[in-house]
Amino acid sequence: MTRVDDQGGGLDGGLMTWTFVIDSANYGGPFIAYVPEHWSLRIDRWNAMAILDVVYPEDLSDPIAMTLIAYVNGEVSTEDLHAAIADEDCYGGPAGDKEFGSPHWVRSEDTLGHAPARKYIPTGIAMPPIASFTVEGSDGRTFLKVFPPQIPSAADRKPFVRNVQSFDVDLCNNFVDTFQTAENLSASVADFKGLGNPLQVERWGGGPWAGIEVIDLESFNSPDEVNLMLRVPLTPFNERGETNIDLNWCRAQPDERGWSTYYEMIEGVPRPVSSTEVPAELIRLEYGTRPNTTSITRNEDPTTVYDSSCYTCDDPTGCDDTEYETVTDDGSRITYRWNRFADQPVFDHLRSDYPDVSSDPALEDLGTIIEAMHSEWGSRHQLLERPTGTDALHLAEIDHGLLVDPPPGKENGWVPIVLEVELPDGIWETHSE
Repeated sequence: MTRVDDQGGGLDGGLMTWTFVIDSANYGGPFIAYVPEHWSLRIDRWNAMAILDVVYPEDLSDPIAMTLIAYVNGEVSTEDLHAAIADEDCYGGPAGDKEFGSPHWVRSEDTLGHAPARKYIPTGIAMPPIASFTVEGSDGRTFLKVFPPQIPSAADRKPFVRNVQSFDVDLCNNFVDTFQTAENLSASVADFKGLGNPLQVERWGGGPWAGIEVIDLESFNSPDEVNLMLRVPLTPFNERGETNIDLNWCRAQPDERGWSTYYEMIEGVPRPVSSTEVPAELIRLEYGTRPNTTSITRNEDPTTVYDSSCYTCDDPTGCDDTEYETVTDDGSRITYRWNRFADQPVFDHLRSDYPDVSSDPALEDLGTIIEAMHSEWGSRHQLLERPTGTDALHLAEIDHGLLVDPPPGKENGWVPIVLEVELPDGIWETHSE
C-alpha cells in the first residue's frame, strides 16, 4: 500500500506487496503476487546487471566487471561486492552527485519499493501511445494522420467504468488479517465488500466535446514524445450509492462522434478532412507491431557470461520434473513444470540472498496459507466487489490456455512455473538480457 504522509524513506513503515486480484467469467481470486523483496531488497542484483550492460558491454574482462559477474552467479557476497566497487564512479547514485539517467548504483531509498508515494495516490485509466504522422503538402498545407481508438459511439450513453472507488487503511488491514494465517481462512471476511469509498466528483468540464488537441507539430518527428491528445466525452454520475462513468455522446451528432483519421492544421487547430484531400504519401503511412514475434527460450545453454539457465528439479518434494504443455487462444505453446509455492525459483534466490526475511519457517507458513486458499476457495472465489449499478454485468474471460489443472496429488499449494513460450511463427531468442 502506498503512503500519503510525510514519513521519510525507510523500511520501518513496512514492506510493500503487490497482489493482483481479478474477477473474471472463468476465474476469480488472486492472480499474480510479487513478494516485497522482489522490488525493494534484490536491488544489488539488478544494479550489477544494469552496470554490466551499460558500463562494460564490450569489456567483461575488466576486474570490476568480473566481480559483478561473480556476484550475479552467487560467487561473491553482497558485502564483498560493495567493498570492491566503493571507489567506482558509478557507485553512489544521485546522492553522489550523479545525474538521473547516467549509469549509477541505485540505492534502495531511491526506489518505489522503499518509499512508494508522497502526498497523493495517482489513479486513472489511460491508453498507451500510438503512432501518428504529419506531412506538409506542396502547397504548404499541413496534414495529420492518426489512428483513433474504436470507442462505441452509436448509443448516446455507454457504460465506461463502474463503481469507481478509492481505498484506505481499512482495506489494507482487512487484507493483512485475511492472509495472516491459514486457520479459518474460509470464515474470514475475504470479499472486501464495503471497504471502498465511492469517487467524489468535485468538478467536471461542461463545454462542448473537442476530440483532439495537437500539442506540438515538431514532436511528430520523435516516437518518444507525446504529440497529440485524444479526448473522450465522459460523464460521472451516482447510482445506487456507486459512482459510475459513462461515455456521453449526447452533445455531438451521430456524424460528429469519434475521430477522423485525417486532419488539416488550420491556424493551429486540427480540422477533420477526407482521404481525398491529403497527400498520397500520408495515406501510405501505417504503423504496425514487430514483423516477427519472439519465442522465449528456456536458456538451457546460456549465451551470457552469468548463469541464466532454467532451474532443474532436484527435490521431488518441492517440484515435479514432468514437463507439461498448454496452448493459448492465439496458438502460443507454453511449457511449464509444477512447483510447490514456497519452492518456486524466486524463493530459491531469496533464501540465498536474504535468509533473515525469506527463512524456511516463514516460507513454510506462506505455503500453508496457499494450500488453504486452494483447498477452501478453489478458482472462483470473488474477492472484488462487483458493481450493482448496472443491470447486466458481462465479465470477460481469461485466455483458456492460461488456466491449467494440477496433476493428481498437487491440487493444493502447487503452482505452474513457465519454462518457455513458443509463439506462432516466432523466432527463438538468441541471447538473454
